[in-house]
Formats: sequence, structure tokens, C-alpha cells
Amino acid sequence: MSENTMNTAMERNDNVQNSNETKPHIELTKKDITKTWAYWLSFHRISQCFERYYGLGVCVTLIPVLKKLYPRKDDLSKALTRHLETFMTDPGFGAAIIGLTVAMEEEKANGADISDAAITGMKSALMGPSAGFGDALNSATMSSVFRALFIPFALAGSAAGLLAAVCIFLWFSGIAYFSCHIGYSKGKKYLMEVMTSGKMKSLMLGVSVLGAFMMGVMTTNYVSISLIPEWELSTGAALSLQSTLDGIMPGMLPMALTLGCYAFLRKGGKILYAILGVIVIALLGAVIGLF
Repeated sequence: MSENTMNTAMERNDNVQNSNETKPHIELTKKDITKTWAYWLSFHRISQCFERYYGLGVCVTLIPVLKKLYPRKDDLSKALTRHLETFMTDPGFGAAIIGLTVAMEEEKANGADISDAAITGMKSALMGPSAGFGDALNSATMSSVFRALFIPFALAGSAAGLLAAVCIFLWFSGIAYFSCHIGYSKGKKYLMEVMTSGKMKSLMLGVSVLGAFMMGVMTTNYVSISLIPEWELSTGAALSLQSTLDGIMPGMLPMALTLGCYAFLRKGGKILYAILGVIVIALLGAVIGLF
């Protein structure tokens, strides 16, 4: 074998070894999590549309850590896309979900078998309980307490009344800071325990089911359809179309509308067309006296 041939073979072996090398382990720091908290506090309501609510804010919040975890442009694009899903929760305690999401993304970036659906399912599953607890404590209770303390000063013409807004901001900021860090640290620890025990698939299945359940709950709360038609029977009793459908299955029409829109979007339909379709159906139904 000639010297040139041997050199070529060695170069090929080196290339194969380099291609088989695993990418370096990426470790996030406390500074990264604090930066995530600061972004969440600043941008979680950057776009509060009815389609995604805080979805765009979550995506912007995670940009710094996702850039660090996914140096390749394609991987970064996929990560950003999966965090544009609908998200709505309490900004304070909801930061724990953001911290847990960062922990899952870190493990995924380092080779853990965590699917995109598992991450989005976890977010969907936890945003409901977090909103229920957080809204009751933060928005309903603590915000009211701070207003009750300082609004009398404002009514008296004192600048001390502005302290109500300051205290509310500091309260939410503090809750979000500790929630974000705890969500990351405890979430990462638990993920490591689950992965080493071999129960990751069971956990992901449970999270996905709970996420679907929470989306169903949101549908019943935010989608409402009421039918007007009512007929008088020979017995003198009234027969309501809406009551009849509710007797068969409560929430049948909101579910049908939601699944219809979902099927339309799954087949490649555009969101704008789905919205226009719902508006047209509502207008026609109002004209003929159905709604």
C-alpha cells in the first residue's frame, strides 16, 4: 500500500471518529435561570392574543437558554416552534413551569429521550393548577390587600398611594423568582431520578393525558354555544333544543366546534379561515334565530 493511500485511509478513519463523537454536555448555570426569570417577568405578556395567550411570551422568555442549548440553527428553530403553543397561567407561580421546561430542554439537548409532545404536554398539564392556586393567592388576595393598604393614601392626595403598584410588582417578582429557580432545580432532580429508574415513558404518558384533560377543561370554560329554539308541547310544557342536547351530553356543541376547528387545522387549514368560518356560522345562526 502506497504512502498516499495510507494517509487517505487514516483521514477517513479520523473523519468517522469525529462524526461519531458525542456533542459536549451543556450545563446551565444559576445565572441562566435568573436571566430566564427576568425575561419571563418582562415579556410573558408581550402578546396576549386569544389564539396563544402567553405562547409568544414563553417563546421569547426561553430564547437565551435555547440558544445556549441548541447551537445548531435547525435544532433551535424546532425548539422555538414548540414553545409557541397556547399557554396561560398565573405569572407568579407559573414561573415554576418555565423553570421545569428549561430543565426538560436541558436534558433533551444533552441526549435524554424526551419528546416534543412531552414538553408541551407538561406545560399544558400544569398551567391549570398553577393558575387556580396562583390567581386565588396573588391576584385575588395579595393584590387586594396591597390596594386596601395604600389606596386610602391616594384618595387623600398622597403619593404614597403609588406604593400599592410597587408592592404588587415586588410580590409577583419575588414569587416568580423563587418559583422559576425551584421549578428548574427540583424538576431537574426529579427528571434524573425518573430517567435512571426507567419510568420516563410512563411519566410522559401521564403528562400527555393530563395535558389533554386540561385542554378539555379550558374548552368548556372558554367556548360557549347556546341555542335559542324552543317549542311548546300539547301538554303545555316547553321543549328547549339546548336542554335536549345538554340532556344527551352536556357541552356537546362546544366540543363539536373545537374538534371541527382542530380537524381543519390538522389538515393544513389556516387559522384565519377557521376564525372567519366561525364568524360566518355565528352570523347566519343569529339571522335564522338559531343562536
